[in-house]
Amino acid sequence: MLKKGLCQGNLRRDLEPREAFARAAQAGFDGVELRITADGKVALPPPYDEPDRAAELLRSVGLEATTTGGPGFVDLFHLEPDESLPQIVARMEAGLPAVRALGADATLQIPGYVQLMWDPKCPVIPYDVAWERSLTIYRAIAPIAEKHGVTLCVENVWNRFLLSPREFAEFVDAVGSPRVQAYFDVGNVVVNSFPEQWLRILGSRVHRIHLKDFQCSIGNLQGFVMLLEGDVNWREVMAAVREIGYDGYLTAEYGPYRHAPDVLLNHLSASMDAIVALAGA
Repeated sequence: MLKKGLCQGNLRRDLEPREAFARAAQAGFDGVELRITADGKVALPPPYDEPDRAAELLRSVGLEATTTGGPGFVDLFHLEPDESLPQIVARMEAGLPAVRALGADATLQIPGYVQLMWDPKCPVIPYDVAWERSLTIYRAIAPIAEKHGVTLCVENVWNRFLLSPREFAEFVDAVGSPRVQAYFDVGNVVVNSFPEQWLRILGSRVHRIHLKDFQCSIGNLQGFVMLLEGDVNWREVMAAVREIGYDGYLTAEYGPYRHAPDVLLNHLSASMDAIVALAGA
């Protein structure tokens, strides 16, 4: 059964967590993707920064943790693995038990980068170096994920790395762990390819899906638009979702509206209902 999820960033930041989560549930969402910090805390104010307390709060309003954002290592990726791996391993050992304590079994991960397009200060790493470095890191942390029963979901992002579905699939397979899979973001590939092709090529490797839309005529980071407003062929995307047998969360990834922020949840919920309906068309 396909479920509707939200990222934590979709929620109003001026509300107490219980109220923000309750509004998401009232809008028809099933779960929330929360952020986990490097020290294994939930990115919520105390006492909800403790994973068990956050999980209890989610359950009390009828939600669950879809997955988590982090713990990650993108801030350490510019370092050589000999220098970064002890810190990365420590983050995973602290963070992955927190993921399970939240009730989730998967965490979003960025697979390193050649350059992060949203960060003008990001260094440029040679492509071959990024490939070997990323493989080294994931092969080192995959056993930790296996131990804790958490899947590391590697997301396709604007990082000038893993730029085709065949290469992305090759990377996942090269890591060689059932606990390293793909977190496919529909909107992130529209600028130069077709998300339905990515889905069919990645196939059973797809463990989670993010929903965004994109307007190609803009063609840069300003091109992300509300669901159903852009150039994503949602009928083809959902046909591909059905073909690969994906049956889990579709999680919207948007920031809050500047004005009338409560409207965002209703807009997303209605758009996602229409998109989910296409899976049965």
